[in-house]
Amino acid sequence: MTSFVFVVADLYGGGAQRVLLNTAEALRKRGNKVTVCLLRQRVDLDVPKRLTLVNLRVINRFTKLFRSRLIERLQAKKIESYLSEASPDVVISCSCDRITRHIRRENVYFWVHINLTGNAEKSKKVVKRYNKIYSGKNIITVSDGVAEDLTENIGLDKFKVRVISNPIDKDYLNELAGRGSEMPKELPTRYFVYVGRLEDRKRLDWLIEAYHHSAVSSSLLLVGTGDHSEVEKVRHLISYYDLEDKVLLLGFLRNPYSIIKNAQGLVLTSEREGLPTVLIEALMLGTPCLSFDCPSGPKEILRKGLDDWLIPLGDISKFAKALRKLEKSEVEVPSESVRRFEPDIVAMQFESLSEPQNH
Repeated sequence: MTSFVFVVADLYGGGAQRVLLNTAEALRKRGNKVTVCLLRQRVDLDVPKRLTLVNLRVINRFTKLFRSRLIERLQAKKIESYLSEASPDVVISCSCDRITRHIRRENVYFWVHINLTGNAEKSKKVVKRYNKIYSGKNIITVSDGVAEDLTENIGLDKFKVRVISNPIDKDYLNELAGRGSEMPKELPTRYFVYVGRLEDRKRLDWLIEAYHHSAVSSSLLLVGTGDHSEVEKVRHLISYYDLEDKVLLLGFLRNPYSIIKNAQGLVLTSEREGLPTVLIEALMLGTPCLSFDCPSGPKEILRKGLDDWLIPLGDISKFAKALRKLEKSEVEVPSESVRRFEPDIVAMQFESLSEPQNH
């Protein structure tokens, strides 16, 4: 048995947080001791009943208002105190690395879920910032593309970077999908669906423009939320293209899987990703996916015939054409295309983190 502590800022409705819960539960089911430490009490996602959560209360209004290296060190000291008492074999930091970078333990891994430099010409400031956080640290990345970004663009040691895919429980997904939608109103019978944060890097502007030009009869459902300004940008785009009757903003849903399973296709137009979990989830539910081929992630998921639905990044005309084609197609999703994401396969790779590494 290996003991794991996951350290995460909170469990709001993001993809990285969903992946964390999936991974932690997969490890627990295999007999490992697993604790998820929150830095503040915010839980928007459904947490597996037997998973242990601990709130360390190191993020609050004061620390957010007066954020500095000194505050980060004080926060890290409190986390370190908990770790000294718990004495885990492996510590995994997720989405709170500015704080946990100050922890001096050889068994801490920093879990990077996204391509940090993006597709544009990398700025020296961005490279310097991330190099300062991650240089010399143990890194877990979710895809080969993210690993390449970290080593070639950020300049990290390739021997410190491990690639482990996101685990997805297909049976549990189908169980959730079987529970039906939590929506209070009836949904359209034919629709495409986007599931994710409403934020700049997801390029909802590209998606809505492509949908407009496609002139498909199916609706477009947007599942997710974001900052007020981001949501307003999306509302403005819907109004600008006169799509109020066809593009529906559903907000954040704890269980979007019935909606995903019954969609004609799941769409993703991000300009950068890590390993977008929602694409894997959709495929496991038998739903075809249409995505831009951003620097990392989608092309590592949409393989073996599914790569026909990968569109060159930013090519709105081709995306619109693909939407029309997908609306008329019956796309079969081969089961072997997602086998490598099964929880047991991924959990064994996490368990190996406690073993001595030979370079």
